[in-house]
Amino acid sequence: MNEEDLVRRLTRWFDRHARDLPWRRGRDEPHAGYRAVVSELMLQQTQVARVVPLFERFIERFPTPARLAEASEDDVLAMWSGLGYYRRARLLHAAACAMVMAHGGQTPREARALQLLPGVGRYTAGAVASIVFNEPTPIVDGNVGRVLLRLHGRDGALDERDTQRWLWERAEELATVAGRERVSACNEGLMELGATVCTPATPDCEACPLCEACVAKATKRQSEIPRPKARAERRPLWFAMVLVRNSRGQILLEQRGSTGMWARMWQPIAAESATEPSGPAAVLERLGGLADVEDEVPTDLSHATTHRDVRFRLWQARWPGGRVPVGRWFSRRAAGELALSNPVRRLLAIREPGEG
Repeated sequence: MNEEDLVRRLTRWFDRHARDLPWRRGRDEPHAGYRAVVSELMLQQTQVARVVPLFERFIERFPTPARLAEASEDDVLAMWSGLGYYRRARLLHAAACAMVMAHGGQTPREARALQLLPGVGRYTAGAVASIVFNEPTPIVDGNVGRVLLRLHGRDGALDERDTQRWLWERAEELATVAGRERVSACNEGLMELGATVCTPATPDCEACPLCEACVAKATKRQSEIPRPKARAERRPLWFAMVLVRNSRGQILLEQRGSTGMWARMWQPIAAESATEPSGPAAVLERLGGLADVEDEVPTDLSHATTHRDVRFRLWQARWPGGRVPVGRWFSRRAAGELALSNPVRRLLAIREPGEG
């Protein structure tokens, strides 16, 4: 099966089987490119089902690059809550500012110009340029890479330099054959095929429009291709947190610094360490020793990042009155509208003793 046949089968399959996703609607509308940039950054390392409701809420609040650019970073982070990897939100905010400053509030149409925006790499630029603006340029992400490696029966891990070079060459061949008329369906079809059919585990080969040409299927090596990436070693990181309440039922939260993990996100008063804390002493010291600790809240909450294995211990305490040395008081409702990391949001959802 040559490239022309592959493109024909793939685009026909996509026309019939494409999922109805909010960023796929209104591709002829003025800010379709902007919505595509938002969706691509949201979808990085995040499942589609989790992105859909948050994407719609985000676009309702920030429907254009100009509206996003004029918002504060704290507002953007708060609207991003639930997606994690908050550096993406900061980069998206910076990209919107660049669209306003350098492109009159519009999204660039060509991959080369898109790639100059903060947070927009070769894949995202190619996806937006080809899918929204029909530029015959290639894309390679994890789904596309898996499809192409299995299709050609090539051994290799997706993060290897030689493998990446080979994948971009194959993707460019397909984009060139597809041309402006079919590149949108071709590229998005490759992603859709990898996401719904040619999945990492138990691919549904019988439903694949390219199965007749797939070397991995013919040689029964679907489970071996692609080769797994080498796993990075995760360092332990412990958070001792004290959830302090005052007589009005408000909770005390502090904002993290402007750099590092969960930058500028809000959290209960905390202390970090490489080893498990034996108690809340380090946190109480930050509070001047004035908080009256009541009990520890049982939690087995953990959070894994690429390089860290993050764990938590949480205590509850009462504030006797007077000025606090750190943090700010918030009602439970107001706290829920802040920019919170996913683990902190889950910790704050734990019911206090006596709550219904």
